[in-house]
This record gives sequence, structure tokens and C-alpha cells, in this order.
Amino acid sequence: MYMQFTPRYLVNNKVTIIANDAGFVTEYRPVYQRQLHVYRGIDNVLQFRLLNADQKPINVAAYTPKFVAYDENNNLVIEHDGSIQQLDDSSASRGMFTVTVT
Repeated sequence: MYMQFTPRYLVNNKVTIIANDAGFVTEYRPVYQRQLHVYRGIDNVLQFRLLNADQKPINVAAYTPKFVAYDENNNLVIEHDGSIQQLDDSSASRGMFTVTVT
């Protein structure tokens, strides 16, 4: 008797975040929010890209990004700090940071 082997892999889960740092309504406003899928038993790496209202990347080197997730009853379920890859300054200047949810 043979077991069937099904290989699985996760693709990059990259999410774009539009920051409202100007404090007023901008021209570009996303209509639908994307649902993030987090799976049990593995390390889920979520990639985020932070953009301003003009869709230009915000330098995140001076910030500590936070990731918080709530359930349907507004109870805090997940809270993690984001990490910025400091291999070079390009990832911070492109507004990229990652969060690993175990």
C-alpha cells in the first residue's frame, strides 16, 4: 500500500498598506480588504509594504511596526513586532517589513 504524497508550499504573502499620515481623504482608497491566511503548525511570514497617499514607499527605519489581529468579538488574538531586514538600507527605504506568526 502506497501513501499519496502531495507537496505544499507557501507563496509570498505580501500586503500593501496605505498610511493616512496627511490626515485628510486622499484620491487612492482601497475598497476591499484582503484576508490574510495564517496556518497552524508552521511559521507564517507576512510581508508588508507601507505606502503614503501618493503610493510612494515610506522609510520604516525610524519606526517599530506592530501587527495586531482581533477575532470577530474584538478580542486581541495575535500581537507581534515587525522586523525590518537590515541587510541594506533599501528594504527600509522601500517600506518593507515582515512579521512571523508561529
